[in-house]
Amino acid sequence: MKADGRYVPLAMSGSESWVSSELGFQNIGPNYWKGEDGRLALIGGRSVLTTRPTSRCSRSWRAGAPSAKVASRDYAATNELFTSGKAAFYVAGSWEIAPSPARWTLA
Repeated sequence: MKADGRYVPLAMSGSESWVSSELGFQNIGPNYWKGEDGRLALIGGRSVLTTRPTSRCSRSWRAGAPSAKVASRDYAATNELFTSGKAAFYVAGSWEIAPSPARWTLA
């Protein structure tokens, strides 16, 4: 796909603040702080965000952080990139299913 050059492999936005918290901490974080046990420890005050597992999660996220191009792309532009057929994959969730199918076409 990269050699073909016609498609962006992965449509992803980064300009909204929820992206790094959702993708960085909520998706990969549990692998570092023992899932629900770690989350409950934070909520219960038995842990803090500066512990080693949280720091390791931050380093891991930064190592694979989106490029500047992705970081400057907003949600609407990302959605358009995918629905116009210019991106092969779209980082989204189930909330996208109901409003989107009418706009999708198969290549």
